[in-house]
Amino acid sequence: IEELLRFLVIKTIAGDTTFPYEMAPSLPINDAWKALMIMPSAYSKLCLAIGNDGVIDHDPFWDEDDDNKDYEFKSKHINITKRAYQDLFDQEPAKLYWALPRESTGDKLMKMFRTSSMGSGVKLHKWASMFSSSCQSPGGYS
Repeated sequence: IEELLRFLVIKTIAGDTTFPYEMAPSLPINDAWKALMIMPSAYSKLCLAIGNDGVIDHDPFWDEDDDNKDYEFKSKHINITKRAYQDLFDQEPAKLYWALPRESTGDKLMKMFRTSSMGSGVKLHKWASMFSSSCQSPGGYS
């Protein structure tokens, strides 16, 4: 969840919140993002709380099944995000979450993540519920 939040903050600071996008999530971050968007109220409140006027748009066609052209395109945009991550947080992004599509421990890890998404979804749902209840207004916490 922390890496997803970092990604959304990076996009917010960069003003990269609507299409066309300059920055892109890795596959694990993209999956976490989609899981969060299933809870639109919590997602909307989060986007407002981190300084956006609305939600950060997501590209629904950002899929892991791609040819070499898509791989090069995605790698370029993920690398832009990783550089911004390093600049903002003064550390390398964790390779477990930020590997490029083909260098990812990802294939096996993502299959495990997707097949055990029940557990991950429950954690994310609990987090989103806590976040929603702790926000008193779009810009503040209680």
